[in-house]
Amino acid sequence: MKYIISITLALWSALWPAMLQGAPQSQRPEQADAPVKLRADMVSLDAEVLLKKTGHAAQGLTKEDFVVYEDNVPQYVTDFSQDKLPLSVVLALDVSSSIAPLFADLRAAAAHALQQLKPVDEVALMAFGGTTRVVAGLTTDKQLIADELETTDGTGLERGTNINEAIYQAAGYLQKYSPPLNRRVILAITDDISTQTTLSPSESGVLARLHESGSVVCGLLFFNSLRNTRFAMVSGSVRGYANETGGALINADKKRLEADLGELVQRLRTRYSLGYFSTNEKRDGKFHKVRVELSPQAQTRGLKVEIITRKGYKAASATPRK
Repeated sequence: MKYIISITLALWSALWPAMLQGAPQSQRPEQADAPVKLRADMVSLDAEVLLKKTGHAAQGLTKEDFVVYEDNVPQYVTDFSQDKLPLSVVLALDVSSSIAPLFADLRAAAAHALQQLKPVDEVALMAFGGTTRVVAGLTTDKQLIADELETTDGTGLERGTNINEAIYQAAGYLQKYSPPLNRRVILAITDDISTQTTLSPSESGVLARLHESGSVVCGLLFFNSLRNTRFAMVSGSVRGYANETGGALINADKKRLEADLGELVQRLRTRYSLGYFSTNEKRDGKFHKVRVELSPQAQTRGLKVEIITRKGYKAASATPRK
């Protein structure tokens, strides 16, 4: 399978500069032509590695420090890096009444935090309530996203809050518009309370879309007193989806939004990327469990870490959908 890696990387190296030049730097609207789709048979994992003693990111690890298992079968890691692959981020903003008063502060926080991303990293802004609306498409202009935050509201959205709809649409957007080898992240700013008691899509439908798109869910979560009521029993939450995809969560403090949002961005920057070609060559369209552990070599050095990554992925089908 080595030729697949060579072809994929060669195509990516040749097309990536052209894709950046061909798309406006301020915004890539949804009406634009569909992006070039490269063959991406590689299973890519975005892993956060935290030292158990301090909770800080573990730096300087190598490919040999990790072992990846798929359905309990060891896999050979072919690609490895830390903060080298570009990011495609959907900033999903809850526009409910509990978050709206903070928009001005969130703009200032975002203006600072998003500038910590690399010039090649791209961000989109999505507002959500009962439905969703893309306010600004994927762009490398982080200041544009920060400016849009200040004036974003619930115009054109159904009332209420539907977390499932927001995550489902954000994952679908990334799958359709972000370059296939980018690290895909949904960063939700919300109190994580769905006020619609019957949610569509279902939690299983959202998870399927997340696994299919390879998106990681992260959250800046605000406290809401409704958390202890019947609304907390609704299936589907940013917290749950982050756990399934290996994302980071921060409980927001209204007095330190800039620091909180900045910490989330920095945690994205310190994650490791691991890629492998599955030894299971069946294109069965099924979900395959994945886990990442420290190698015996790393353990002999006394490293004690927590590795946070997605629980698995959905394999491609032998008969692709039209």
